[in-house]
Amino acid sequence: MCPEPARRPCSGSLSIDSVDATTGHVQLALVQSWSSPAEGKSAAHAAAAMRGVRIAALLAFAMWVAYYMRETEPLLHGSLLIFHEAGHILFMPFGEFMMVLGGSLFQLMVPAFFTAYFALRRDWYAASFAALYLAASFAGVAIYIADARAGELPLLGGERSNHDWTFLLIELEMLELDTTIGWYVMRIGGLFFWAALATGGYFAWYGRRT
Repeated sequence: MCPEPARRPCSGSLSIDSVDATTGHVQLALVQSWSSPAEGKSAAHAAAAMRGVRIAALLAFAMWVAYYMRETEPLLHGSLLIFHEAGHILFMPFGEFMMVLGGSLFQLMVPAFFTAYFALRRDWYAASFAALYLAASFAGVAIYIADARAGELPLLGGERSNHDWTFLLIELEMLELDTTIGWYVMRIGGLFFWAALATGGYFAWYGRRT
């Protein structure tokens, strides 16, 4: 039993103190622990600080992605370009059309995989970062699609004939729809952005919950 005068939260557990070798009687000792008000305040302050860090990190990354979705940002674009170029190589065995499409496809598949991975682990805060990266990837693909006729984007190799979506939309006989398709793909990216921001904000505030 907790000492009456203390009037503080306590918890107790029983442990074996000794065993009488003659009678076999077991003497039990009550182990008690108390948490002081100061310790409770420290824990609350630590939780509030961690909450602030989580929210700040999420907002900083979201602002970076939002900037990229309006204006091309070299670092984020460069990271997506790695997956884009790897996609061309990975899809090469499936024919020319799939090899060209594979760049944009793999660029979307990588962040989609990590979004699904963290979601299946019920780590929604981490999943929100992956989903924001997926939103940036959709934006990059959207800009590329919308440029199919104009050809104004700088390309690796510098040749106009290297434009993936010019080739793909000509093959699909949809070249005149490049800006329309790009607009819809950008909207998909926007949906992922706001869903990720809302989900990440909720779990940044309340912590990891299943």
